[in-house]
Amino acid sequence: MQGKSLVDKKVKINKTKIAECLAKFYLRNERGNSLIHFFTAIAHDFIMVALGVDLVYRYLHFYIPYWLIIIVVLSIPIIQYLIGYIDERIGFWKFQNRYRTKELNPFLKEMGERMRRIEEKLSK
Repeated sequence: MQGKSLVDKKVKINKTKIAECLAKFYLRNERGNSLIHFFTAIAHDFIMVALGVDLVYRYLHFYIPYWLIIIVVLSIPIIQYLIGYIDERIGFWKFQNRYRTKELNPFLKEMGERMRRIEEKLSK
């Protein structure tokens, strides 16, 4: 029998649609997770700094004003942003992505080698 049957075509279409929906769900889930994590991280930092201040007061009898907790907690995302900005300017993220794609993914590493060989052949 020549060609694919109608059932095979429908199964292939369903598989690609399912894969596409799953990929979209995963990406949207990750984006939402990162946004939620941003706010929960601030709450987590607030609790951890407050507990640290309480422990310092209980065991070292050194009083740290509570308004300092708010300043420390709100400065954490600002410091993280500045580190990201410096990283962006230095270009360290490029080295990370290059390592992730070429060294940790053998398929992309092999594809890059093949492309270099093709470029060498074309340049000769």
